[in-house]
Amino acid sequence: MKKKIITIMIISSVMIIMTVSTNAQKQSSTKNNAFWEDYIFYHIIGKNEVEALAIDKDYAEANGYYDSNLFLKGKDYHPKKKIAFSFSASVKHNGKIYKLTHLPDYKSSNYFEKHDLRIIPNKGQNFICPSATLYSQYSNGNGLPLNYLNSITTIILPDTLEFIGSGSLAYCDKLEEVVFAKKYDYLTFGNYVFGSTHIKSIQIPEGTYKLGDCALGEIPSVSLPKSLKKIGANVINNNTKKVTIAPGNSKFKMRDGILYSSDESVLYGASAKVPKNVVIPKKVKEIKTCAFAFSNIKTVTFKSKYFSSISPGAFANCRKLTKISGLKEINYIEYAAFAGCEKLYDIGKPTILSYVGEAAFWDTKKPEIKLFSQAKVKKYAFEKPELEPEE
Repeated sequence: MKKKIITIMIISSVMIIMTVSTNAQKQSSTKNNAFWEDYIFYHIIGKNEVEALAIDKDYAEANGYYDSNLFLKGKDYHPKKKIAFSFSASVKHNGKIYKLTHLPDYKSSNYFEKHDLRIIPNKGQNFICPSATLYSQYSNGNGLPLNYLNSITTIILPDTLEFIGSGSLAYCDKLEEVVFAKKYDYLTFGNYVFGSTHIKSIQIPEGTYKLGDCALGEIPSVSLPKSLKKIGANVINNNTKKVTIAPGNSKFKMRDGILYSSDESVLYGASAKVPKNVVIPKKVKEIKTCAFAFSNIKTVTFKSKYFSSISPGAFANCRKLTKISGLKEINYIEYAAFAGCEKLYDIGKPTILSYVGEAAFWDTKKPEIKLFSQAKVKKYAFEKPELEPEE
């Protein structure tokens, strides 16, 4: 996979911590349980809880959080100062104090849900990653979504947070550092929270319960806490060079560059340290979506002869993959499971294969397989359609 992590130089300067001034407020009456206060647009989600939806555009641009001309400066542009944005733990509105507990789920489009063949093999992006767009339910003409803060280099998050929504901090183009509180009571992450940022290392804080699909984007160095109980697909991926799991975490383990559940029944994802020749343990019953996508593996050997399903995008764009062996029986090969594996010539001859998903072998050598007599084969399962030109 074409690496998204770009090495950038930052001119040394004093860190500027810019917080919202309580003396310069933009307020409006509460409407539809949403209000402006201190240049932040909040939505009331509980008796004394709010989520932060947006920031005032003029204020963000005046204080250097947002640069409307950034795209004209090119991807190699770097800010002259380190700029930090800090969320307040609470906000006072109409005499009442609300605690900030949520950053919102942004509306997103998932490539699996769309099944848009024009993006197979998706030109450098992991199949699982959604594209965050404007949060529109409570939108305001002058409000910027949080992930439009394209000039900030550091974001500081309060200990009151309980949920960091899907795509909420993705595409913050210059973001390099996330400062968490030392511990949280109960924190969950949505999907693709930190996708397409410049963060090199992240330590997920204690109190974190769940990480959603591709929550950490392309961050190379990841530390997972003792408290973590659930993890989505593609959190550990081919961009991940180092994974540290806190002592006492009983749910996950790393072995040979691959993240497994502690009992090895679930294979979550392969890091950049995965060996060229992979052996899938007999205990593995499930391989998560895009687990090996874009990796440099050459062969895969299953210790188990029977496997129910090869998940969507499981081996997508493994350009060096030539052979899958060990399997005698498979029920399902899902959407884009081997898409873009241009050197793949052999997956064995599974005898009960009853379903081949859309684009399952898109742009491969069409390996010889046996189909069940009434097998269902979806569109483009074994062929490469003509791609429409990009707009």
